[in-house]
Amino acid sequence: MRQAKLSKDYHRKPVRLHSEYHSLYRGYERYGDSYYPSQKQIAVKYKSRIELFYLPPYSPELNLDEYLNGDLKSALRHSSPARNQQELESKAKNHLRKLKKRNNHVARFFLYLKICYAA
Repeated sequence: MRQAKLSKDYHRKPVRLHSEYHSLYRGYERYGDSYYPSQKQIAVKYKSRIELFYLPPYSPELNLDEYLNGDLKSALRHSSPARNQQELESKAKNHLRKLKKRNNHVARFFLYLKICYAA
């Protein structure tokens, strides 16, 4: 019952997408011979479901993803060295799975003054 209520509430609230305000994300993006719509164009199309917030370009201290990347790199550095690509991927996935269960650890990212806007 509670799961159903949570999923209904989840679908009502728009997703908050934080992105760098870099020229790459503002126009059509080209991959190979194809062009794909930018984040802004997708957000306009689904404006009731997506809230788009731009961060200044080249500001990693404001980007929450950079804090997660730093945590992942630190965990990988402090573990035994990976012998091949598959082992490295496995260690990275395991660390991210652990983070899903450790809400307090992830919540600490939001304590940084420059990141608390995302909380």
